[in-house]
Formats: sequence, structure tokens, C-alpha cells
Amino acid sequence: MGGNVNATIKDKFYGAASTTPQKVFTELGSGAANCFFKLKKLSPGWVVNLEKLVLSVTDLMTPQGYPFPAV
Repeated sequence: MGGNVNATIKDKFYGAASTTPQKVFTELGSGAANCFFKLKKLSPGWVVNLEKLVLSVTDLMTPQGYPFPAV
């Protein structure tokens, strides 16, 4: 496919998330943390709002424990 492919996050992770959601969403969370760290330097307010949004979604998934099943 070459090095000039415009693949989205969905394109890269959708299939794997269907079979091993815990692994994939842990990896996505780590990537998001890195992006939030970089974004915090440019716009701290955006980071706060994005973190609140992510937490509001994951809080709905499971009231206790880790929200993603292993398989």
C-alpha cells in the first residue's frame, strides 16, 4: 500500500477492537494520553474538556472496574 496511505483510527483499530477490546482500547488510551500531553501545551482548556468527555463515556460503560472485556 505504500507509505502515503491516509488511514483513520477506525481503519487501523476497528477489527482488532472487535476481537480484543481491552488490548486495543488500552493502546488507544495511551496514545490519547500522549496527545493530551502535547495539546496541554497549546490549549489546556481543550484537554480538560476532552478528558471530561472521555471519562463521561467510559463511566457509562461499566460502573466499577475496567470498562473493556479482554475478548
